[in-house]
Formats: sequence, C-alpha cells, structure tokens
Amino acid sequence: MENTEIKAIIEDLLNKMTVEVESIEMEDNGFNTTFQIHTADAGVLIGNRGETLEALSYLIRRIVQQKIND
Repeated sequence: MENTEIKAIIEDLLNKMTVEVESIEMEDNGFNTTFQIHTADAGVLIGNRGETLEALSYLIRRIVQQKIND
C-alpha cells in the first residue's frame, strides 16, 4: 500500500472526527513511515493521556492491514 493511500485514510478519519488539519507530513526511512499531523486541535486529537491518539493509530493499522489482505 502506498504512503499516499495511508495519508488519505488518516485524512478521512480526522475529517470524520471533525479535526481540522493544517498539514500531514510523511517521513519514510525505508523501514517505517511516520506521519506527523499539524493541527490546532491537538488536544482533541491526543485525548486524555494519549488515549485518542493511541486508538486512532490502532484504527489506521487495522484499516491498512485489511486493505493489504483484500
């Protein structure tokens, strides 16, 4: 799966969460890809003790895995 497709998944999820995103930057080191989300709604995105961010990360991994397996 291309990084641009993963970025689109992230944008779609954040849009559904009504998080206004300024930009999403990708960094690929050949082993891992990191997505850095820039938003004024960082508190909403991170959540209490990082729980929302952790849940979002889990959802993105599951969606990507499902699309790869299809």
